[in-house]
Amino acid sequence: MIRELTENYQPLKVLHRDKQIKSIEKVFENFKKMGVASNLLIFGVTGSGKTTTIKKIIKENNCNVFSSGATTNTAFKTFRAIFDLNCKTTERLINESINKLKQNPRIIIIDEVNKIIDPTNLFNTLNIIYRETNCPVIIITNKRTIYNDIPEDALKTLFFERVDFKSYNALELYDIIKGRLEGIEQEIPEIPEATLKKICAIGGKDSSARTVLTMTLRCILSNDFSETFIDKIKNDLKIDEWRDFLNGLKTSEKEFLKNLLELQLKQKTIFPSDLSSMMKDFTPPRISQLISSFENYGIIESKYKNKGRAGGRLREIKFVSQEVFDTLDEMF
Repeated sequence: MIRELTENYQPLKVLHRDKQIKSIEKVFENFKKMGVASNLLIFGVTGSGKTTTIKKIIKENNCNVFSSGATTNTAFKTFRAIFDLNCKTTERLINESINKLKQNPRIIIIDEVNKIIDPTNLFNTLNIIYRETNCPVIIITNKRTIYNDIPEDALKTLFFERVDFKSYNALELYDIIKGRLEGIEQEIPEIPEATLKKICAIGGKDSSARTVLTMTLRCILSNDFSETFIDKIKNDLKIDEWRDFLNGLKTSEKEFLKNLLELQLKQKTIFPSDLSSMMKDFTPPRISQLISSFENYGIIESKYKNKGRAGGRLREIKFVSQEVFDTLDEMF
């Protein structure tokens, strides 16, 4: 198996993430020396090296952490997994978690928070645990609107320091894939330089090392490095990414998106009031919040149209492109 091109492979060196590594290592360093450290919110698009980086740092620091990844989908299950507890109630789970941390203080790391369906409960629980233990918390996510999920009290208590994993460019992705390929000991087909550059150019648009690694591996396994095959892989990956994105949405977000698609089929211009008339259980502020969320996702965009003194300003909503609309319409 060509492990070097798989998602779970841990490279000896994480490239182009020196600044981020320094910020995260400072938490481990301060916690080891002083017993306290800053809380971090690590943000970056899928494939920007967040998980690879944190795994490297955990390994180098003798796993002095309590951590959980994407195997859980609720706050309750997440904390049960983190602290290896089998509690039946939230109250007991919190108390047992606090006791564990008081007996054995560690850094709490929660990866892929965007997959947890009740993030407000997650942060409220972290708020309680942190107040009692002061054990540092590291949150990892690709959700741009994560701050909307953090209750005000928890936000003030946890006071996250943000660490941004900036998107990779094509040249950085080329360095990453070349490093992985050089580490492969078994014999593989020779990969044309033009193929690697095309794959990195595609990955550069997605800003994703995961895309580059997956495409390279599929080309090797099929021994096909043609442009036609690469384009086919690109389309397959795009569909998979949209499916993962939709599966990760909350029920309210899915309902909003379905209604938006339905409206777009009926009329050219959409206003928040149109959505309110269809989604009667949602307040206008909630509709506005959902609009902003999907703007942050890069799916829709809105502009304000001035109707004069008598008419005020109207917010017009539309999908960012016909391609995005067609893709979502097909998937729903």
